[in-house]
Amino acid sequence: MSVRTDDDVETDEFTCNVTVNAVTPQYAISLSSNPTNGGTTSGGGTYDGGTSRTVTATANPGFTFVNWTEGGTAVSTSASYTFTLNGNRNLVANFESTTVTPPTKYTLTVNNGTGSGSYPAGTVVNISANTPPINKVFDKWTGDVSGVAEIDSASTTYTMGSANATITATYKDDQTANGHIESGNGVKIHTEGSSLTVKSDNIELKSVEIYHVSGQLLRSIRTSGAGIRIENLPRGVLIIKISLQGGRIETKKVRIR
Repeated sequence: MSVRTDDDVETDEFTCNVTVNAVTPQYAISLSSNPTNGGTTSGGGTYDGGTSRTVTATANPGFTFVNWTEGGTAVSTSASYTFTLNGNRNLVANFESTTVTPPTKYTLTVNNGTGSGSYPAGTVVNISANTPPINKVFDKWTGDVSGVAEIDSASTTYTMGSANATITATYKDDQTANGHIESGNGVKIHTEGSSLTVKSDNIELKSVEIYHVSGQLLRSIRTSGAGIRIENLPRGVLIIKISLQGGRIETKKVRIR
């Protein structure tokens, strides 16, 4: 460099090289598992923007990978998900259990009948009342009967609910087994061995018809009086149709032993 006086100034030129380095943005990848015990994830962290990143989900035993979601929206169904990082990511690896959980069973107790056991809710169970005691017939089911299809049927079904249940078959006197039956019209039927006696206190008898329970007519007897005796009847349950004066008809069921 040279210096002169007065107004004459001599200058030298300098060249300066400046290097400007661009700043690359960085973004975070946050990973989580749903449920937390369903599996593990890898690939999370902070990385340069614009780079290709891969996150990986690995299911634990008893689980299988379902998908990756972000903000509740599915973004990939691949366990290894590759993407370009252009912003922060918050990814959830979703898993589902592969273990088959047996349904909860509830206990059905059938007193005086069959069908007891443990069943899942919604199971339709066949139930039947036991054979009635001597001189008894099935009456109805009692107890937790909300699941009974036909409460007055000895053989029906029970739909299991979401709680233990107890039902009981109940019995009543078998009117057909009684040796003596009376009606409201004063008609009396008496059985003794294979014989049957029909009497009427108030109204004259016109005829007596005896049927097998199958509907087959066994005897048809016309009469005019207050009573009639019929012998040598077959054993079993019979239906007695009694015609009275004035057109009244009485029908009863009896058992001949």
